[in-house]
Amino acid sequence: MKITNASVFVSSAGRNFVTLKIETDEGIYGVGDATVNGRELVVAKYLEEYVIPSLIGRDATRIEDTWQFFFRGYYWKKGVIDMTALAAVDMALWDIKAKTAGMLYTNC
Repeated sequence: MKITNASVFVSSAGRNFVTLKIETDEGIYGVGDATVNGRELVVAKYLEEYVIPSLIGRDATRIEDTWQFFFRGYYWKKGVIDMTALAAVDMALWDIKAKTAGMLYTNC
């Protein structure tokens, strides 16, 4: 299952919230939160310009491999902005994995 697209959404309801949506070639998508108080737009730009181009074409099921790629492979690493962006990628990929496994959350 390959990643075909990713988008960043910045919404404001009194403050900015940043959401990453990752889409696959099988029509499944996952979402992750990338909000950092006071630096939301920096995270959004970092995702758009550096992270998303590297995500396209990667295998969405290789979550740990993708995490290591971004954690160890990027010049800028281990800062608040980088780790928040990586957390959003991680959340979105686990969301995709849960959906493929039939583990959809329903409000009981």
